[in-house]
Amino acid sequence: MKKGIFLFLIVMCFSSLVWADFSTELKTAREAYYNKDYTEAKNQFESLLQNHPQNPYLWFHLGDTFQKLDQSALALHAYLKAQKSLPRSPELSANVSLLSQSVSYQPFGWQNQAVSSVYFWQDFLSLSELRLILSLIFILLWGLWWFKRSRSGGVFKVIFFVLLFYFTLAWGFAEYKSLFIKQALALGDHPAYSTYQDGSEPLFQVRAGEALHIIDSQDLGDELWLRVLNKDGQKGWLLQSLIGRV
Repeated sequence: MKKGIFLFLIVMCFSSLVWADFSTELKTAREAYYNKDYTEAKNQFESLLQNHPQNPYLWFHLGDTFQKLDQSALALHAYLKAQKSLPRSPELSANVSLLSQSVSYQPFGWQNQAVSSVYFWQDFLSLSELRLILSLIFILLWGLWWFKRSRSGGVFKVIFFVLLFYFTLAWGFAEYKSLFIKQALALGDHPAYSTYQDGSEPLFQVRAGEALHIIDSQDLGDELWLRVLNKDGQKGWLLQSLIGRV
């Protein structure tokens, strides 16, 4: 019992120290931003994101900072990262829309057309929210089936299986998109190469803010190369540092 209490106190103390460090670094980053030292603010927010890469508010602040530095593609990438966890933020949506027009960012692929028209409501939910809601829906559906299966007619069974099929596909499409549709955007103007090896020739030019899909990767130890596909069907290799995953 005493050991358990002692370990609990150690964990609480460690958590408090971590939170204190985070709060101090965040305060430093915000002060740099409000003092218009945007380069220092960028460095501070990027440092915070190394330890908290899933924090949407840090991405939001970083996007604001890149906007002040007139780096539109980098700002858009940061806003898109934040939007994955805050899909209903009107301010984020406005920033993404404005910058998408500014850099001509146009996502492409099947998930933005046919599937999104059927499962349009997924755009208003983060992936974690979607998983939670679908889990509750499945529990509700199977609960209704358990209590009504012996007393219900054919209409109930048809509705049950139609809804079950619809929401199962919804979950499947969401997970497939998360795992296999690796969307990205170019963070600057760079040539895409025929291979990741030295001496390879440039195939086409990638412009800042251009939507890309990552289709392959090659880790060379000191650097990671990604093979990308653009909306024109062109394929080429770029360094990971030149691309932002969204």
